[in-house]
Amino acid sequence: PPVYGRCCEQRLFNRPVHMQLGPAILARIAGVPLLPVSCSRDSKGFKVSLGQQIEPGDPQETTGRLTGTLQKLLEKKPEQWRFLQRLPEFARQRS
Repeated sequence: PPVYGRCCEQRLFNRPVHMQLGPAILARIAGVPLLPVSCSRDSKGFKVSLGQQIEPGDPQETTGRLTGTLQKLLEKKPEQWRFLQRLPEFARQRS
C-alpha cells in the first residue's frame, strides 16, 4: 500500500504484488548491497539464515531480485512466514 512508501509492481508466485522501493533506494544511495535475512524456528530454537547479497542498481530491478529471493525463502518454509498474513494487502490492485 502507498502508505508504506513508494512501491513498484512485482510478481510473487506469478501474481502481482506491490513491493516497497525503499530498501533498494537506500542501498543505491549508500552504495552497499542488500543482504536478505530470514529467521525460522524449530524445536531446537531459532535459526537465522543469510541470503546472497543483492548489488544495488535500478531500484525496480533491485526490488525484483529481492522479491525473487523472498519467493525462494517462502517456498522453503511457508509455515514460518508472518508476511503471508498481510500478503492480500500487497496483492490488491492499486487504485
